[in-house]
Amino acid sequence: MHASAGSLVSFRRVRGALVTCALLAAAAAAAEPRWAELNREARQAGNDGDYPKLRTTLAELAPLLPGNVRVVYNTAAAAAHLGDIPAAFAGLDALCNMGLVFDLGSDADFDSLHGTPRYEAALQCMTRNAQPAHVDAMMRDERKKTNLGRQSL
Repeated sequence: MHASAGSLVSFRRVRGALVTCALLAAAAAAAEPRWAELNREARQAGNDGDYPKLRTTLAELAPLLPGNVRVVYNTAAAAAHLGDIPAAFAGLDALCNMGLVFDLGSDADFDSLHGTPRYEAALQCMTRNAQPAHVDAMMRDERKKTNLGRQSL
């Protein structure tokens, strides 16, 4: 059985399209995810001391990695380096509210904040966060909030 010239051309077009799709799919699979690319760029900007680029890159990265501790920390550090003191403290407040502990005093990124009342508050928050949580104290506090301790059964 012989194939007609028209069906041979159609077969070649389909085969070519399939090969093209396969190549595009392979290229897309090999492409670095956007968050990974931004993370690499942020690391490089931080290593280079390019704080404007670091801040811009982290602003784009933050929605892709919501709640990421390193993004919050480095955004606060970049803000401190750039003299954006309110943004730096907002970042430190966010870290404290996450219940995290960092040795802020040993990090030169926050030197511009030293000696201020809000910096001292951030240090105190980190100290509180380092304390072990006691379930009985948390339950007692929760009972106070809901007045369960005063209700009779």
